[in-house]
Amino acid sequence: PCAKTFSSPTASPSPSNDPPVLNINPSVSNCRTILHRLAPSAPRTAISRCRAVPRASSNPVTFTQAISHNTADAPNSANSACRTSVVTSESLYRSTLAEVTRSRSVQKYGGTSVGDVDRIKNVAKRIKATREEGNEVVVVVSPRSGVTNELIARAKAITPLPSEREMDQLLAIGEQETIALTAMALHAIGVDAVSYTGAQAGIFTDTVHTKAKIKDINAKALVRDLQAGKVIIVAGFQGTNAEGQTTTLGRGGSALTAIALAAAIKADKCEIYTDVDGVYTAD
Repeated sequence: PCAKTFSSPTASPSPSNDPPVLNINPSVSNCRTILHRLAPSAPRTAISRCRAVPRASSNPVTFTQAISHNTADAPNSANSACRTSVVTSESLYRSTLAEVTRSRSVQKYGGTSVGDVDRIKNVAKRIKATREEGNEVVVVVSPRSGVTNELIARAKAITPLPSEREMDQLLAIGEQETIALTAMALHAIGVDAVSYTGAQAGIFTDTVHTKAKIKDINAKALVRDLQAGKVIIVAGFQGTNAEGQTTTLGRGGSALTAIALAAAIKADKCEIYTDVDGVYTAD
């Protein structure tokens, strides 16, 4: 409702308990609309007495000030009823504003970013800072730098042509280590977090091993945990097929996972982080 009532729902910090300061959208027809959307149970008399929000005013005013201004000339009974409806709708107003200003983001951290315990702790601090801004956060992580190459080398030391199915089983280990460690790092600094494998996150792929393509994502579990206030840590690069087999997406699969999840949960942004000297604009 606030998105349709106010122009840019950005609040100025205030040390008091007053409602956040907002710029009233001059295109809003009247405070009747505001009351109807934020206090549908307000007395009809009070709503009918509310007059138009001043179109010429460009100064930030609080929600309560806007209503008070528009009921200044109304009969005392209607004015009082209108003010009462403002007070009774205050908690609804605050919660609605919080919903409007909250952002949902996906953050992807590469192998260099989670390369050791100290870097994982740094990532956890960044995630916590984002969460404390009131945002919902899904994090996708890669294996620690070098782990994938080490696992491939071990497999080929055993056989030069390892089974692709078994390679998927093996390579999925790297991300699963990282999601657990990242969740633990968040727990250690007081953040409620839960880790998900690709299959647990509802990432369904075709049946091709080592280079599978994502066919669908069932994000219901992710959305449920986000709404419960949890930070979600998802293993990138992996999913499951219709037969319940673990599959991997090939090189670059973690970034692909982040982008696909961002679309599935309707995230406001998808951020790709890496700890390198620079990023080229071309290959």
